[in-house]
Amino acid sequence: MIPATDSKSGEPEEIPLHPAAAKALKEQLAVRGSLEADVPIFGVIDVRKAYEHAMSVAKIDRHGVTPYHTARHTLGTLAATKTSNLLAVQRLMRHRSLRMTETYAHGSTEMARGVLAQL
Repeated sequence: MIPATDSKSGEPEEIPLHPAAAKALKEQLAVRGSLEADVPIFGVIDVRKAYEHAMSVAKIDRHGVTPYHTARHTLGTLAATKTSNLLAVQRLMRHRSLRMTETYAHGSTEMARGVLAQL
């Protein structure tokens, strides 16, 4: 859960966890007995050092990294092509307005036929 004070939209946001992340959190909860809100769960992590390590393991240099915004745009476009449910894509992208989400939905005749086929 991201509190409203820390989210881009100014509203609280929930992000679904990958099953492996949920399992790790449950294991930590079992070890500790409880989790405090402001105490790091897995200790203090140097994100920059972890990022550099992941880059070296993946054999990716800095020039091969897709900028965050481009990756986000790609996600929005791919999600919009896989479903006609723009409200779901809006939630995924955490857009405040559906108009912003519509920019990722490059409508096509095939998509329209897919919607009609579902009816």
